[in-house]
Amino acid sequence: MKTADVFAKARLNGDGVVNGTDTTIEQQLLGMWHQATPTSLWEKIAATVSVSEKSISSVVWHFSEYAVSW
Repeated sequence: MKTADVFAKARLNGDGVVNGTDTTIEQQLLGMWHQATPTSLWEKIAATVSVSEKSISSVVWHFSEYAVSW
């Protein structure tokens, strides 16, 4: 699974300004998450975050709930 344009606006913290907080989110916190069942906790899964390519890639083995978040 590859998600493009995750970084389209790069104002990830919602303050309307691109700054160091957004960079921290991009480089350290952003990732892909999986939820096995509707009542289970979300678990971070292995993913490659490429800020330069503005993409997140991960291998997924089945249909399920996935999210890109921080």
